[in-house]
Amino acid sequence: MPESLPEPGSGCGVATPDLIKLQFILSRVPHRRHRGAHLYPDPGRIFVKRVVVAVTVAVLALMASVPGAGAVGGGACRITAHIAFAPKSAGDGGWMIERGIIDCVGLLAGGKNRITGAGEFSGSGTYTTVPAPGGACVQQVATGRFSYRIPTSGGYVVIDEPGGYTLVGAGALSTPTLRGPVEIAPPYSGDCVTKPVTAASFLAQATLYRGLEPTL
Repeated sequence: MPESLPEPGSGCGVATPDLIKLQFILSRVPHRRHRGAHLYPDPGRIFVKRVVVAVTVAVLALMASVPGAGAVGGGACRITAHIAFAPKSAGDGGWMIERGIIDCVGLLAGGKNRITGAGEFSGSGTYTTVPAPGGACVQQVATGRFSYRIPTSGGYVVIDEPGGYTLVGAGALSTPTLRGPVEIAPPYSGDCVTKPVTAASFLAQATLYRGLEPTL
């Protein structure tokens, strides 16, 4: 009569092949809590990754839009300053910006140097008044020179160049390096009724189009 095999778990101390296989499979199955962690990643990590990707795409798109002349580079800038007017007549005069701030984000010098903070902004020139019924208090077409000193990871970029601004309809700032909307805002010195405006806030959002090697 053939001998019968011992029942699994009978205390003989030897597991059957089927039982060993089952134990191996069970050991490979993750705990429900761990399995859930894999199915539902940390939302915080996903958000950070999306932000990093979005910033990278924006910088690459900005650099791709920069004109080919000179080193590739560019940035987005906010300019805040105090502008003073010196009327010579009812239709023209001079303007001056001193100790303004230009705060940019971007890359310069062929993408080698990162803009690291706010810099200095100034300018001066002449303007012509452009009257328009029902228009804003200050309506001008101005020309002159602008200077900026922008800190980067490789040193300061110093730019001095011609340019101008218009304050007729949608205001605009335009230089070989900076282009964007501009406005003259309160507080005013003057009211355009009893006396001309001789000072105001100068506010601009500009794109930096040129990459330059830093000047230490």
